[in-house]
Amino acid sequence: MTERLVIIGSGMAAARLLEILAERGSAFAITVIGAEMQPSYNRILLSSVLCGDNSEGDLPLLTESWYRQQGVALITGGPAVNVDPWGRWVTTRSGRCIPWDKLVFATGSRAHIPDIPGVCAEGVLGFRGLADLDTIRRRAGAGGPAVVVGGGLLGLEAAHGLNALGMEVTLVHRQPLLMNRQLDGEAAEQLRELLARRGIRFALGASPRAVTSDGQRATGVALDDGRCLAAELVLFAAGIDANTELAAAAGIPCDRAIVADPLLRTGVDGIFALGECCQIDGRTFGLVAPVWQQAEVLAAVLDNQPTPGYCHREVATQLKVSGVDLYAAGAMPFPEGAHSLVLRDRQRGIYRRLVISGNRLVGAILLGDRSAGNWYGELIDSGADISGIRSRIMFGPEFCRAG
Repeated sequence: MTERLVIIGSGMAAARLLEILAERGSAFAITVIGAEMQPSYNRILLSSVLCGDNSEGDLPLLTESWYRQQGVALITGGPAVNVDPWGRWVTTRSGRCIPWDKLVFATGSRAHIPDIPGVCAEGVLGFRGLADLDTIRRRAGAGGPAVVVGGGLLGLEAAHGLNALGMEVTLVHRQPLLMNRQLDGEAAEQLRELLARRGIRFALGASPRAVTSDGQRATGVALDDGRCLAAELVLFAAGIDANTELAAAAGIPCDRAIVADPLLRTGVDGIFALGECCQIDGRTFGLVAPVWQQAEVLAAVLDNQPTPGYCHREVATQLKVSGVDLYAAGAMPFPEGAHSLVLRDRQRGIYRRLVISGNRLVGAILLGDRSAGNWYGELIDSGADISGIRSRIMFGPEFCRAG
C-alpha cells in the first residue's frame, strides 16, 4: 500500500517539502492540513506588501491547482486539534479523522507577545500572517501614532511599512544598536540615521513595561526608562514562539520548540518536525535558509534515502527596505584577534567592513551597496583561502579577478 503522509501546517516549510517530494517523484498519499484559509504563501514578503513594494499577487507559493495536479489533498481553514501518535490519527476542528503512516509537524510560529499589562487591548498585534496584514492596513489607513517593538529585520521592515502608510512610527528596541546581532556600532548608527531621515523615530535601549489603553483600545506604550509613547497601533516584532501546543498534547517531547534530531525525527517513531516549530541541538530557526536545508534532509529521510542530516550554517541577512541596501554575513561576535578592513564613503552613504581571521573571510557588513554580498557570502561559507586576493578583496569580485 502507498504510505500515507500527513503534514500539519501549510506554510513555507511545508510548501518547500512538497516541492522537493514532487521533484523526487516520491510515492506518498499526502494530506496537508492548514489552519489558514489560503494555500501556501510567502510570509517573507508580507512587510514588502505592507509598504507597497509588492502586491498580494506576489505572495502565493503553491496554488490550489498545483495541489490538485500533484494529487495532494489540501485542507484549509480547518486546523488539526488532536494527534493520536499510537492509533496514528489526526483529528481536525471540523471532526475529520485522517490516518497517517508518517506525520510531519510544520506548524510554524507566532509573534512573541510579552506578558505585560495591556497587551490584550484592541490595536495590539503581532505580524506573522495575511490576517495580521489586513488588520494592520485597516488601522494604518487612519494615520496616527504607532509603536513597533523590535529592532531586528522584521521590526525595521514593519516600521518602514507603517511609515510608508502615513503613520507616525516610533521603533522600540531593548538594545542600544539596531540589528545588534548582525551589525557593528558604526553600521547600526548609519542605518538609524537613514531611517530617521524618512521620519521614523527611535527609542533604543528601552523595553515596553505596559500597554496603556482607554479600557478598550491601545493608547500608548510605557517604557521601562519612564517614557510613555503615544500609540493607536502597537506592533510586536521582537522574536517568535514556536507553535508546539498540539505536539506537546500528543506527548511529543518539546522544549522551546518540538525537539528533533538532525534527521528531523522527534521522540516518537514516525513523527517529524520541520521549520520554525522544531529545535535541533538546542537551536530554533526563524530564517528561511535553514528551513530549506531541513526540507531537503526530511525529503530524503521520508524516502528512506541516505542523508548526512541537518548541519547548521550561519546565513546572510538582507534588509527589505526600499532604498536601503544592507547585507550582513558571518557569525557575531567575530573571532578574537580577527582583522577588519573598513571602507567608508559618508557622502555616498557607503560603509563596508570585511572581517578576516587567518586567511579566511569570516564576516561582511555592507551598507549602501550590497552588490558584492553574495560573493562575500560564498567566500565565508566555503572557508576559501583569500591570501592571494587579500589586498584587493575590499573592491569586489571584478577587481579581484582582473588582478
